[in-house]
Amino acid sequence: MQTPIPISPNPPPRRRRWWLAVLGFVASLVLGPVGWWIWSQVAMQNAWDAAVAEAEQDIPRWRLMELEADRPT
Repeated sequence: MQTPIPISPNPPPRRRRWWLAVLGFVASLVLGPVGWWIWSQVAMQNAWDAAVAEAEQDIPRWRLMELEADRPT
């Protein structure tokens, strides 16, 4: 008696793989600039916070309204 040959599932059709490649490419075109923009915003906010902390160490009342309040009339 012969043993049956196991049948493996068919791989997805090539058309499906092509669409996945196109979808990945389009996603990288969209998500790349969006990710870069988010990263630049976070980096800019961190630099701004560091600059504010440094200014507060040097001059305690450095903001415009505080300077105006301290100015002699």
